[in-house]
Amino acid sequence: MPEEKNKKVIYDASLETKYIATVIANPHFLLVENNIRPAFFYTKDNQCLMWAIQTLVNRGVETIDALNLETVISSNAAVSRIMEAHDLEDLTDY
Repeated sequence: MPEEKNKKVIYDASLETKYIATVIANPHFLLVENNIRPAFFYTKDNQCLMWAIQTLVNRGVETIDALNLETVISSNAAVSRIMEAHDLEDLTDY
């Protein structure tokens, strides 16, 4: 099947950021609604953040902060390389 050259990708980066901020503040939401996958996010950095948050929640972590996000991100070389361009101190903006 030929690819559509002018196909528009629909996404909202600000909505992704708002969702991530919500689950950082309320990680228990992922236990209730666990159908959201990192691959559903358009930007790679948001995909990595969602992976890290889900990893922490699956480990039973109840408080998501920059330190535990940095720890889990650095535990995965591929994710760590993607996130190198992003400063975790900026997570306070979420």
